[in-house]
Amino acid sequence: MKQLGNLAIVAASHTDCMLQIFDEQVTVHTGEGSDRKSYTCNVWDDIRISEIVRIINFGEEI
Repeated sequence: MKQLGNLAIVAASHTDCMLQIFDEQVTVHTGEGSDRKSYTCNVWDDIRISEIVRIINFGEEI
């Protein structure tokens, strides 16, 4: 949950990102059109959230 705030800041700074939090699940949609990708994890999974932040910032797939 510590990384959730960082994810919110990163998603807000990218115009092609949408952050959704519902029922202890966080989902990030990024990209446009056929390049759109979605990443989902539990709000308490700091490791996966950090990986998603890295994907958004640097485009690195894990």
